[in-house]
Amino acid sequence: MATETTFHYTPTGTGQSTTFISYLAKNKWYFADPYQLDNPEWYSLKKIYHLDVGKGLEVMIASDNLAPNAASELTIYVKELGTEAVVPEATVYVEGPGIQQTSLTTNAKGEVRVKVTPKSQGKIVVTAERDEYIAGSAWVMIGKDTIPPVLDVDPIAPYGNKTSIDVTGKTEPGVKLTVNGTSARVDDSGKFTVKITLKEGVNPIVVEAIDAAGNRSMRILSTIVDITPPAFIINGEVDGKILVAKDQTTIKLSGRVDPGSKVTVNGAPAKVVYDIWEVEITMDANLPELPLSFQFIDVADNQTTHEVKLVRQP
Repeated sequence: MATETTFHYTPTGTGQSTTFISYLAKNKWYFADPYQLDNPEWYSLKKIYHLDVGKGLEVMIASDNLAPNAASELTIYVKELGTEAVVPEATVYVEGPGIQQTSLTTNAKGEVRVKVTPKSQGKIVVTAERDEYIAGSAWVMIGKDTIPPVLDVDPIAPYGNKTSIDVTGKTEPGVKLTVNGTSARVDDSGKFTVKITLKEGVNPIVVEAIDAAGNRSMRILSTIVDITPPAFIINGEVDGKILVAKDQTTIKLSGRVDPGSKVTVNGAPAKVVYDIWEVEITMDANLPELPLSFQFIDVADNQTTHEVKLVRQP
């Protein structure tokens, strides 16, 4: 009668032959006189169904999203098959597209880290070896590069009175860089400096970097060019003079100026709130008049100076 049996195995990782199959053959003395029950005849089939379970290495890889031309770090774990015991001092080999084969050694925790920058799509293969173990391997795929290139553009002044400025920053070497549509040079470290011409008024500045995979990064800046000196008003001024009372020694002056401007009077700063300024002046009671020098500086660094006299009334 034929029978069928299914065996399930869990390797122990001990390196020993854990299983073989044999059968008991009945001989004429087993069930007949002299009944040699203590000496049955075994016929072994182990040469056919012998399972040799040696100690093997299991490799596991943890990584970021791998992409061509993008730097990443692999964390590699090496364990013993079956027991899951960590395996220190295993030799680990890493190879892949554009990655020169690297030989590393696992630490006491069975781990090793390696930085890689694959050059194309494909896979990175990691192999682990150690004496008295069957080598193990694993691999991870390198996907399409979908990561935009790094693009850092240095800040520029929001206002100015210059008709040209330098736009500077840093990106990745090898990218195609344009500033307002004009190609710009990127050095081997990724740095760039581009001089651009500005017009009076609002000037948008568009910086774009495109890598070899077609990924784009864009930064948009803006600056306002103003070459007009600030307008101002000095309350109480008539023909360059401000009349003060005969015995007045403290005089409060005020007026208006372009928003955000700075105002000084004889070098002392005035208080400015948006477009309204005010300042307090001390005048010796014996002085018939006091010259005042006003300076107005707007946000674009344009300047206007104006001379006024405080004159005592008779």
